[in-house]
Amino acid sequence: MSDDLKKKEEFPIVIQLQKPVTSGDKTIDEISVTREPVGADWQGFPIQGGSIGDFQRVAARVCNCDMVIIRKLSMPDTMRLVEVLSDFFG
Repeated sequence: MSDDLKKKEEFPIVIQLQKPVTSGDKTIDEISVTREPVGADWQGFPIQGGSIGDFQRVAARVCNCDMVIIRKLSMPDTMRLVEVLSDFFG
C-alpha cells in the first residue's frame, strides 16, 4: 500500500506533480483523488493487465478532472497516480 493511503485514509488524496501542467491560463501543480473508485468507475477495465489509458479513465473520474489534464501528466506523475489507484485493489 502506498504511503499516501497508509498515512491518510480520508479524502482527498493529494498528489503533488513533479512537473505541473497547464490548462488554458491555469497551472495545475497537484491532482486530488477525491473519492474511492466504485464498480462503475472500473467499467471496461480489463481484469488483468490494464493499460495506462485504462487507469487514466478511472483517474479522470475519481479526481473529478478532465481527461485532457490527466493525459498531459508526465510519466512519473502518471505512474504515481496509477500507484495510488492500484492500492484500491487491496
